[in-house]
Parts: sequence; C-alpha cells; structure tokens
Amino acid sequence: MQEAKRVAKSTVIYLFGSVATKLISFLLLPVHTQYIAPAELGYYDLATTYILLISSVLFLDIWSGIMRFMFNHQKLEDRYSVIYSGLVLFFSSTALYALLFFGITLFFPVQYKVYVFLYGLIICVQNLYSYVSRALGYNVLFAASGALSTLINVGLNLLLLTVFHWDYRALYLSYISGILVQCLLLEGKVHLLTRFRRGMIQSSLVKQLFRFSLPLSVNSVCYWLLTGYNKVVISSMGTEFNGYFAVATKFSLVLNLLSSCFSMAWQELAFGKSGQDAGTAQFYSKATNLYVKFLFCGALGLIPLVNLAFPYLVDPQYQSALSIVPIYILATVAGILSTFLNSILTAYLKTTSIFYCTLFACLTNVATVHLLIGPLGVQAACISLLLGYLVGDGIGIYAIKKQIPFQFDTKCFLYMVPLLMGFIFVYNRYGAIANLFMTLLALGIAALLFRKYLAQIGRIFRRVRSSRKTNK
Repeated sequence: MQEAKRVAKSTVIYLFGSVATKLISFLLLPVHTQYIAPAELGYYDLATTYILLISSVLFLDIWSGIMRFMFNHQKLEDRYSVIYSGLVLFFSSTALYALLFFGITLFFPVQYKVYVFLYGLIICVQNLYSYVSRALGYNVLFAASGALSTLINVGLNLLLLTVFHWDYRALYLSYISGILVQCLLLEGKVHLLTRFRRGMIQSSLVKQLFRFSLPLSVNSVCYWLLTGYNKVVISSMGTEFNGYFAVATKFSLVLNLLSSCFSMAWQELAFGKSGQDAGTAQFYSKATNLYVKFLFCGALGLIPLVNLAFPYLVDPQYQSALSIVPIYILATVAGILSTFLNSILTAYLKTTSIFYCTLFACLTNVATVHLLIGPLGVQAACISLLLGYLVGDGIGIYAIKKQIPFQFDTKCFLYMVPLLMGFIFVYNRYGAIANLFMTLLALGIAALLFRKYLAQIGRIFRRVRSSRKTNK
C-alpha cells in the first residue's frame, strides 16, 4: 500500500509539472499547421530524428546508468561520486558528438545546422539533470522547472511564428530556450557544476557505468530503427508526408505524457525493487496487468476524441493526417508498455535482455515497413511500428518470466482487440455524433474495468468528509 501511495504521489507531481503544461504545446497544433507548410514541418521532423539518433548513441544513455547506480548508495557523497564518474563519460560523449556532427555537415548540408546541433545537445543535458534531480528526490522542482520550460517554449513559438513570421527554425529556438531555463533551475539545486571535489571520480565506477550503459547505446540504434527509421522511409515519398505523419503523432501526445509521468514515478520504485521472491513477482504482475488496462482505456477514449477535435486543431492542408492517427495510437500503447517492461528488466540489471527486445522489435519494423510502404503509404509506418512493439513486448515478458514467476494476463486481449477494432471502424466511417457516443462508451468501459478502485476512492472521500463533519 505504501508503494502504491508513493507511486501515486510522484505521478501527481509529474502530472502537474509535465502533462498539465505540455498539453498547452498540443494546442499549438493550429499555429504550427497554419504557419508551417507540410514539407517544412516534415524536414524539421526528419532532421530531429537524425540528430536524436546521433546523440542517443554517443551519450550511451548514461543518465539511466547514473540513476540506477545512485540507488545502490544511501550516502549523499557516494551518490555524487556516481554522478561525477558518469560525467566523465558524458563530457567525452559531448566532444565526440561535436566532432561527428560538424564532420558530417561538411559533406551533407544541413539547414540551420547550429540550431540542430544545440537541439541534440540540450536534450542530452536535460536528460542528465532530470535523472539526477529525480534520483536525489527533487521531484517537485523537476516538475516545476518542466512547467516553466514548456511555457517559455510555447510563448516563443507564438511570438516567433505569429509576430515575427519565422519559419520552422522557431521550433528549434523555442525548444532550446525552454530546456536551457529548466537546466539552469535544476543546477541551482543539484549543483553539478559546483559540488565537485578531488577524489569523487572513481575509475572503477566509470568502468561499471560504461559496461552498464554500452548495451543501452547499441539499444539506442535499434530503438531509432524502431521509432525513427520509418520517417526516413516516408521521406522517400516527399517531406510533406513526413509533415502529415508528424501531425498524426501529436495526437498520441496526451496518452504518452500521462504514461510518462507514471513511468518516471514507477522507475524510482522499480529501480529499488529487484528481489526474486513471490511477493515481488506478484507486485510486478499486478502492476503490469493493471497498467495494460489503463493503456487500453486511454486508447479507447482517445480515438473518438481525436475525430471530434481534429477539425478544430489542424489546418485543412494537413487533412491527410486524420486517417493515420488511430493505428499510431495503438503503436504508442504498445511502445508505452515496452518502456514499462524495460524498467522491470533494468531493475534486475538485464540491459542485454532489453537490447534483444528492441533488436527484434526493430527488425520486425524495418522488414514490415518496406513490405507495406508501397501499397499502404504512410499508414505502413504505423502498422509496422505496432507490430514491432508487440514483438518486443512479447520478448520482454518472456525475459521477465526468466527472472521471477511473472504472471501476464493474456485473456484481456479477448475483449480489448475487438473493441479497439470497432472503435477504429467508427472513427474512419462515421462522423461527430457517432464518435461522441463512442467517447461516452469508452468512459463506461473504463468505469466497469476500474470499478473496484473507483469504489475505494469513493470510500476514502466519504471517510474524509465524515471526519471533517466530526471535527466541526
């Protein structure tokens, strides 16, 4: 019960700081789709896809390693020793990143290359500060700084696009500025630049972090082949199709952000829980099965809502994106589950298993997208991504079962799959009234699946109300 309260509390904090404000950026869709042409938005999306590949590979996902090893220590001084040992790898990666990026641009021209370079670097810096601040327990500050970062991003977007009439470079500058402010605020608390003392770097820790993170680096390549490669394939049809795909992916943002808040809270709990007893197995089994139902309900409600909101949020020149959304939402759900399962494997230091999950997922994706891109067009990217994630999820569940007696409920798919297909059918064939009805139906299904938990919440509220009346 205490663990559930801890996860719930952290989730609410992240919800306030991340989702509540980043939803504002979702509302920028009308501005982006009105002031930026599909081809330009597609080029921006493709450029950021490439730069994320380079940065994630070179930086070894070192922030995950730092956070994981920090939980091995109780003393603050020992935790900072882990941080500074990890920073040796981080700064080495920064040098390699700069050399490789500007070396590549000598042979392959990149529009706004300085912006692109800073975009990739600032994301890595943000990941470092975010993981360290959360590991140190500064969750509220992390959430608040994220909120401020998003507001700055949104404000600059509106100013540069609508007042100064910039092109898509406004997206780079706005994002970089917002993240930079967040990192400066977090630095004021975690003091990464000022706390260093001689002897805090341990060569043995550097080696351990490198061995832990290297498979994650290779995993990043596979992950990019899973999530980014499809954009390269789409670009062969024209960058305007990347623009349609980019807009379609925005509509899964709500589900993605809600789940990311829970995932951040979940990581903090999972990283400190790696026993092989029956109690731990039961905990992970129950949490996973509950999470699957949560994701299912989220997708079920989001699909008809997108149909209702699309005409009000997206400029008519992006109408082709409408049909892409539902399958991409399903792919997002499968990807969120993959992240959740990987957190369990990371708790057991099974990064090699994570690599195999992502490897087979990306191989499935790459093979399928080339088979389907001809007959299905952009839709092929969504279908292949969905199939890839499902393969990775299956392997992840198998890998967890090798560690603990993990019980995954497959019977739920007997009703989930038909319902999802039915909702997508209505989405594609009928209008607003039918999709409004499906939204209400989704709420009813969610209430039915979570009736036990809703009843518990109701009892808590009644006790609180009764207690207040007694005190009066």
